[in-house]
Amino acid sequence: MVCFCIAMGAMLSLALPDLVTMETCTSAGTPGLHGFPGLPGRDGRDGETGEKGVPGVVSGPGQIPEGGQKGEPGVKGAVGKLGRSGVRGDKGSPGSEGPRGEPGESGSAGSLFHSAFSVARGTASPPEKASPIRFTSVITDVNKDYNTETGRFRCRVPGTYYFVYHASSEERLCLVFKLDGTSLASFCDLTYGGTKRQVSSGGLATYLKKDQEVWLETNDYNGMTGKPEGNSLFSGFLSTLTNLKGTVSSLASCSTLTNLKGTVSSLASCSTRTNLKGTVTPLASCSTLTNLKGTVSPLASCDYPH
Repeated sequence: MVCFCIAMGAMLSLALPDLVTMETCTSAGTPGLHGFPGLPGRDGRDGETGEKGVPGVVSGPGQIPEGGQKGEPGVKGAVGKLGRSGVRGDKGSPGSEGPRGEPGESGSAGSLFHSAFSVARGTASPPEKASPIRFTSVITDVNKDYNTETGRFRCRVPGTYYFVYHASSEERLCLVFKLDGTSLASFCDLTYGGTKRQVSSGGLATYLKKDQEVWLETNDYNGMTGKPEGNSLFSGFLSTLTNLKGTVSSLASCSTLTNLKGTVSSLASCSTRTNLKGTVTPLASCSTLTNLKGTVSPLASCDYPH
């Protein structure tokens, strides 16, 4: 029904102009139905810029908002780069003295400041020319200062040493004492006539610093032998000790050495014993007193210079 009314309304609206032209109605008709909404119009153009408004009134400062609740700790960040070293601080004041330590263990009986060796050749073959002679048979070697592999004596206790050799030879023989490659003295023995075998010897005293080396070598004449019936020996020992302060205790003809523990190594005919307090017990015919500062007091019949 509604659709019919709408259709009739539309037909009447189309026929109405013709009816108006034909005849004027003297009475008002019934209002027609509303038409369909038209399509949306296009956007209008932008208006002109308005005039600048009046500045607003300045109010007072706003209130600081209240702080919120404390948040949870964040995750630990990565380690940063190492910064530059700071300026060196002033030297601190000395600390208080620490407690006294426990007594140390007893040291071994005195070989620290004792040095002596005596070695023999273990072969009948002549030694190699212009090189250290190796004495491979050890008779004595305190502190292992003589090296049978290299043929060299290395000083570990600074002081004056006496070195001596006794050589058996069947040919011409010349021996040279060497100190770190420098010749100290040379000795030569030549065979004459019907002499088949001979024994020669030579010795010297020299001051050695720590780690200096002494050895024997031959030149073109190298007739040294090492047979059981004719040995060749090389020996040396410390005769004068230089202590840590540089002072010297000279023992002259008596070869004795006292270390810091008061133990004694006696050589030749003289013997001494010095304890840490400098007291002395004389042994045999000679006695010496060495205190902790390295000074020497001569006793009995031994000559001790300095």
